[in-house]
Amino acid sequence: DPYTVLFRDLTRTNADLAQATRMAEAALKERSDIMAWMSHEIRTPLNGIVGMLDMVRGTGLSDEQSKLVDVMDGASANLLVVVNDILDFFKLDAGKMALELIPTDLAELAHSVMALYGPKMSERGVNPVVVLSPELPRLLLCDPTRVRQVLSNLVSNSVKFTHAGRVAVIVEVESTPRPQLYQICIHVQDTGIGIGEEQQKDLFRPFAQIHSSTARLYGGTGLGLTIVRQFVELMGGVLSVTSVPGQGSTFSVRIPMKEHIAAPSSASAGSSSVPTTVPESFSFAARILAVDDNAINRAVMASFAKRVGCPVTFATNGAEAVEQFQPRPSASCAHSHDEISDRSENIATVESQESSSSGHGRSRRCLFDVVFMDISMPVMNGIEATKRIRSLGVKIPIIGLTGDITKETETAGLQAEMNDLLLKPMKFSQFVECLRRWVPPSSSKLEEFTQSSVAGAST
Repeated sequence: DPYTVLFRDLTRTNADLAQATRMAEAALKERSDIMAWMSHEIRTPLNGIVGMLDMVRGTGLSDEQSKLVDVMDGASANLLVVVNDILDFFKLDAGKMALELIPTDLAELAHSVMALYGPKMSERGVNPVVVLSPELPRLLLCDPTRVRQVLSNLVSNSVKFTHAGRVAVIVEVESTPRPQLYQICIHVQDTGIGIGEEQQKDLFRPFAQIHSSTARLYGGTGLGLTIVRQFVELMGGVLSVTSVPGQGSTFSVRIPMKEHIAAPSSASAGSSSVPTTVPESFSFAARILAVDDNAINRAVMASFAKRVGCPVTFATNGAEAVEQFQPRPSASCAHSHDEISDRSENIATVESQESSSSGHGRSRRCLFDVVFMDISMPVMNGIEATKRIRSLGVKIPIIGLTGDITKETETAGLQAEMNDLLLKPMKFSQFVECLRRWVPPSSSKLEEFTQSSVAGAST
């Protein structure tokens, strides 16, 4: 019977397709897991390097020492760029990159990116130029992180290949038939070495630099422009280039963006609020529990906390952190920052017998004001530890620290009721900004703060 044969063939084909789909999904998950592992393992030691360099800067260095620290800081920044490029490339390739739409001040973003490369351009005698269309809306809906990354990559490339003249960012606006929707055209022009027609054909191919003399002369992974193009296409835009060898290049990005009509106070939504400097006298009334299995990261946190006057207790995994909030707390599982230099001394940050009867409204479950929780740890990870701490009725801020800030990690953190999620490496300024966001600064009336914070948590 031909129909029976046909039915059997279709059934077999469907089964084969289902099996192939399962294998593809398993391979994709395995690739995603490897990518997350790589990100965490690379960013964790970088966190120690970047964090300790931040602390060294505040120790009264000589001019020569400051120059040496600048070199190390630049090297770590370059390494982070390479790491980010590689990870972003694999995320995009795996379809793991998601976009956000946030009201963004594009003029401020353009100026801040150019300011970032200002010192290097000044060293070379290259003039930075920003030209903004008068028709540019104050706020546009876009993903400021990805737009900044696109612009930074293009400006960085221009600066790298330009030794005289100028590097310019030009932002133009084109209207569309739809109200409040615009085509935003961002041009990055330079007077650098230029690119030949043959080279332009391979310009957006992954790792295009690796087999050329350009990589040896200028460095880089050859992934930057590939990632830029993928980001632009992800945002519904187009990337193009025109160049003449010996005269310079112009990279042009066209992205559709909708105007955001809002009060002026929201204008900073897409801009960075992380301070570049922190007053030496700035301190917080925050008792910190830092949970991390890595000794270097604990040393960084100890230095950060000491600089702002915060006592800090350490736990080396999630299970130890949960134990700190049990009704009968034990200081034996937590390590003072002194354990990094001398494990024989173990100092509890607060009195374990503190209870609600002390008149301060605190129970033994609330010995801390904020928790910095690493996500990836042995014994018990940060997500599970946060869930268990919340199940005990603890409401204090819990800040997740991760080397893998994928959408899955963000979702897991939110579901566990983490208050914030920071990507490693964490700089001192980011640590301070996080405390500012979640913990009031210290004052002479510490007890009033303690009582009001508990009262606020109970309402």
